[in-house]
Amino acid sequence: MEKNLLAVIIPTYNRPENITFCLNAQMSALSARGVDLIIFDSSENNETQLAVQTYKYMHPAQAEHLFYERYCGNEMDLRALDRKVYTACKQYTDTYTYLWFCGDGPIFHIDELWDEIVSALKCGVDCVVFRSTLAKTPNVRFYESSKLFLQDYCWVLTLLGSTIFSSKRLEVMVQRCPVITGNDFWYWLPMAFFHIWDREPISAVVLDNERPYDMNPYRKEAYWKKNGDVFWQWAKIWPDAVNQLPSSYNGIKEKICRAPEKNMKLFSIKGLLGLKADGQLDVKNIYAYRKYFKQVTSTPVAAFYLIAILGNKKILVFLRRVYRSIKGEKNL
Repeated sequence: MEKNLLAVIIPTYNRPENITFCLNAQMSALSARGVDLIIFDSSENNETQLAVQTYKYMHPAQAEHLFYERYCGNEMDLRALDRKVYTACKQYTDTYTYLWFCGDGPIFHIDELWDEIVSALKCGVDCVVFRSTLAKTPNVRFYESSKLFLQDYCWVLTLLGSTIFSSKRLEVMVQRCPVITGNDFWYWLPMAFFHIWDREPISAVVLDNERPYDMNPYRKEAYWKKNGDVFWQWAKIWPDAVNQLPSSYNGIKEKICRAPEKNMKLFSIKGLLGLKADGQLDVKNIYAYRKYFKQVTSTPVAAFYLIAILGNKKILVFLRRVYRSIKGEKNL
């Protein structure tokens, strides 16, 4: 049986309002192009399922391209997202030539991106990456080296939604890099890709666009920020995932480990002040993760302790509000 070209798969958990907005914003453009949208849901209730059913009832012409799938994995498992994506890969690679895993946060501009997307997919590339750039004119980049590709776009690839993957490649990833235990490497998508094709040519297309997506207004804070896991997420498991890559990447691992520092400024002085204002910087946490910081930041550990001890949360929150207010006025 001939495969359909593309499916968008949105893993979600307890966010029916996000899904409702996603459907209203993107479903019409996807269905008009014959692209299926699969809501891969592990919620604790049936509100997301009802949101999908309601949309299908209200938009019957689009219903044939909208699917709801219940995932019964354990959301308390730290590897929950990896397992969810891995399970969906096993389930859908036989049906679609390409899979586009996307979080329920980014809302992609399908109408504007479609011509470039379909052009790349019909060439049979391994993956298509979307990068937001300041450039007014869209740009296309091609990569055959996985090392150069990882070096230039490792940070972009951490966004669930940044990349469309070939099912042919995903099938190999599922077979050779199963998500079985907590000891497997983290960030299964995309890290499994780089584990397998570290020395072979690849065909990756990067679409630089001024604004390929907007953020869902119902998007909540990232789970690692909401749960106070910033050190665990970006000082421990990120460099762990990078350092478990094959030795062919050794020359760029240090740079990749510091990608969060470069792109989010999480552990800069300003970033630490922000973490303190959010109540996520305390001496106990710093002590627990102190040995990992040198991999991800040049900020001395002493600065972590000083801000944790001397920083007044109420004052910092007030100063941040003033700063954001002034910044907002300048941008008017």
